[in-house]
Amino acid sequence: MTSQTVHSKFEGAATAYLHSFRTKTPGSNDPDPEAIRAHQHPDCLTDFGHTYFVSTAPNLQGQKSGDAFITRLCGMASKMKTYTVDVTNTCVDVEQRTVVARAQLLMVPMHAEGVTQDILFWIVLDEDAEKVVRCTEFVDPAASAELMRRMQLPADA
Repeated sequence: MTSQTVHSKFEGAATAYLHSFRTKTPGSNDPDPEAIRAHQHPDCLTDFGHTYFVSTAPNLQGQKSGDAFITRLCGMASKMKTYTVDVTNTCVDVEQRTVVARAQLLMVPMHAEGVTQDILFWIVLDEDAEKVVRCTEFVDPAASAELMRRMQLPADA
């Protein structure tokens, strides 16, 4: 394979994984767990960064299995009117089998305006560059706090 083809394969696998987080029905809040699993290695692990921010957020601490990640995503989705995921940039390191992807997640709570999370995903792929082995999600702490605040607003706010 040419270096461009290898690069494209890595970028494509990472982008497909992140796009699998999207809702089955645009404008809804129905994630597709099977679509996500199709891109995860059976031993996939996920975690969060930045170190200090995660140390202040017990729900973000520790490594989680791919299935635990899906459970978390489905729980978050159930509290949203809708959400979108758009990959805006990638950086591929073929030797390390990693892709750093920047994505914008517009998350719209049930009874409030949406918040855009600007997230970096550090993705490690398997030997074939087809499945995600590990993913560290670096979220925006300020956007996270604002999203949590908006999610707690009453329906008539």
